[in-house]
Amino acid sequence: MQNKKPIIEIKQLTKKYYIKNSLFRKRSIVHAVNHISLDVYANEILGIIGESGSGKTTTGELIVKLNTPTSGEIRFDFDETHFRKEVQIVMQQSKEVFDPFMSVEKLLLEAIKLHQKLTKKEQLLEVERLLLSVGINPMDRQKKVNTFSGGQLQRICIARALAVKPKVLILDEPVSALDVSVQGQIINLLLDLHQKMNLTYILISHDLNIVRLMCHRIAVMKNGEIVELDETQKIFSHATHEYTKKLIADFDL
Repeated sequence: MQNKKPIIEIKQLTKKYYIKNSLFRKRSIVHAVNHISLDVYANEILGIIGESGSGKTTTGELIVKLNTPTSGEIRFDFDETHFRKEVQIVMQQSKEVFDPFMSVEKLLLEAIKLHQKLTKKEQLLEVERLLLSVGINPMDRQKKVNTFSGGQLQRICIARALAVKPKVLILDEPVSALDVSVQGQIINLLLDLHQKMNLTYILISHDLNIVRLMCHRIAVMKNGEIVELDETQKIFSHATHEYTKKLIADFDL
């Protein structure tokens, strides 16, 4: 995979936050992300793991441009004038992402109209195709977002991201808010879509079982830095950094 040209190149990426602790104390600097470099290859699933505060979520926000880096750069192997079409994010709290009183059809049509030139009939057919692709009955297209279960909402969130035909999906804890029984269904859906649509995933998760199941490579983050990066099998069988070894030892694999 390293012989391929990266679809995303991250060079010395840094995000600092300045915190003033009190009126009489100087402000302190927190490195949420500290000079990380990383390549992401087309059609791979790259996992980013680490404990809370490790910088993994901030890294995802920087890649999807929900946050602005202090220094460093992110290069994309596509035309960035269409960035919002090429890179989409699926987050863990679907209920907080959508207007709860909007119909699923209207939700998907907003994205379709923005990025695809289709007739009205073609737009409605695309809504049906998207719903079927994520396992939602097209007959439910007029239902309001707030009438769906957590697992169904996550499927709709995935459909909304796919509506613009992206190259890259950032998956930020995509199943952590779901029941265990539903988690497996969403993971299988994501793996199936990855294969069928040749998507590139960046999976941000604290759950090593999910990362081990889904990812080709893993970047381990601690205190804003990548302390280890390797193929998934090597990480779990021959981790070299003590922090990685501790994460694996502490997790119920």
